[in-house]
Amino acid sequence: MTKPWNGLPDQPEHSGHHWLALKKEPDVWELHFWDQKFEVWGKHSCSLPQSKAKKYIYGEPARDPSELAQMQKDERERAAKVAQSISVHYYALRDAAENDVDAVAFDERMVAANECAKAIRALPDEEGKKP
Repeated sequence: MTKPWNGLPDQPEHSGHHWLALKKEPDVWELHFWDQKFEVWGKHSCSLPQSKAKKYIYGEPARDPSELAQMQKDERERAAKVAQSISVHYYALRDAAENDVDAVAFDERMVAANECAKAIRALPDEEGKKP
């Protein structure tokens, strides 16, 4: 069981927007601003962390476009590395193959996995730019 939210956002030392949901409507997420300077929620009408915690559940920080782009880039690289490791696996199997038919099959799989890794790395971003 998770412990109750204390009303503070992740990284309360930074101002920014965060996703919160009313406890009575946990599927409806709203953006709320955390003001680090005054340690309150909101810009105009402020709420203390304790009062926010009574009414809301905390989701996560709202990501800006550059953070989302970096997260997407990191995830693509992770996927490419998995494809590359599959290629390496088939390379080892090819070297250990007992006959030419198996060696050719493993070689084809090795090349295909390597091509997948290249294709993942070459995917364009949201704006159509190549890496």
